[in-house]
Amino acid sequence: MGPLKCNVVQKGPAPEVRPSDAGPAPAGSEEEELPLTDQQEQELRRQLPPIPTAEEIRKGMPHEEWMRLMHQKLKDASQTRIARIGIWGGSHMAAEFFVSELRRQFQGRFGAGGAGHVNLLYGLPGIRLPVNALCRQGKWHHELAPRAPGAPAGATGLGLFALSSREAGASIEIDPGNPALGATVHTVTVHYLRQPEGGLLDVLVDGVLAEAIDTSGPSAVASVQINGVKSISRVKLIAHGSEPVTLLGAFADGEKGVVLDNFGIAGASGNYWANVRTDLLRHASGQRPYDMVMLAYGTNDVTGANWDPADYRRRFEATIESMRQVLP
Repeated sequence: MGPLKCNVVQKGPAPEVRPSDAGPAPAGSEEEELPLTDQQEQELRRQLPPIPTAEEIRKGMPHEEWMRLMHQKLKDASQTRIARIGIWGGSHMAAEFFVSELRRQFQGRFGAGGAGHVNLLYGLPGIRLPVNALCRQGKWHHELAPRAPGAPAGATGLGLFALSSREAGASIEIDPGNPALGATVHTVTVHYLRQPEGGLLDVLVDGVLAEAIDTSGPSAVASVQINGVKSISRVKLIAHGSEPVTLLGAFADGEKGVVLDNFGIAGASGNYWANVRTDLLRHASGQRPYDMVMLAYGTNDVTGANWDPADYRRRFEATIESMRQVLP
C-alpha cells in the first residue's frame, strides 16, 4: 500500500482532554510556577544533598556481572523470539530521542524486532512515534492514570492511559513500518478494555477485515493479535455504534530480535503507578510479558509548595513497589 496520508494536518486533532483529577501540574508548567522568597530559596538550597563524588558515582553504577547477565538474557531470547523492553517516563522519554538511541543500540546488537508500542495518544504535545504515520478521525477522548494520591484508580493498560470513543465510524489508522529500524512488521497486537456495555470494534489489516470484536463483558484487558503471512503495511481500527470502545495500546512487531515499548507521556508522574487498577495491568502484562523494564521519571514529581526530598524518595519507593506488583 502507498504511504499513509491523513486528511488533516497530523499531530492533530489531539484527543479531547477529559479532566481526571486535581493532582499537581507537571513541573515547569505555567500552573506550577511558584514564586519563592529569598528565604524560601535559601531553605531549598540548604536541603540539597551534597554533590556525589566520583567514587560514590562508581559505587552506584550497576555491577558489571549484572550487565553481562542482562545482555546475555536479551541475546538468548532475541535469537528465537521477540525480547521486550518496556520504558515508562515523562516528556524526555515521550520525545523518542533518548529511546530511539537505546533502540538503535539494542537492536544493532541483538536484532531489530520492530517498533513495538505505537502510542495512540499521538497528537498530544511532546509525543513522537517510531512508525511512519498515525491518523485519527472522529471524536476520541483520553484519560491518564491519576496523579493525585488517593484518587480513584484509573482503568488503563500498560501505557497508563485509555483512549475512548462513542462515535460510530471514529477510527485510527496506523502505518506501522519504519525503514530506519530495518524490520518488517509481521504481527500487530491491539489491547482494548472489555467493559459492560462495551461497543463494537473492527480491525482491518491492509484494507481487509481481520477481526470484528465485541468489547462488552466483565472488566478486563483483552487483546487481539494479527499475524501476517507477509509484512503488514496498514492497520485501521474502527468503532461502531454509540457504546464506548476503549483502546489501551497498539503494538507492531517483527519475528524476532529486540523491541522497545516506549510508554513515555509528557507530564507523566511516577504517581501514576500508585493510582491504577493493578488487576488490569496484570491482565495486560500477562498478554505482553517483558524481559526488562525501565522507569525514567523525574521533575514531574517535584511539585507543590511543600515539596521535600524525603517525600520525593518515599513516593518513588512506592512507585517501584507498585510497579513490582504488576511486573515482578
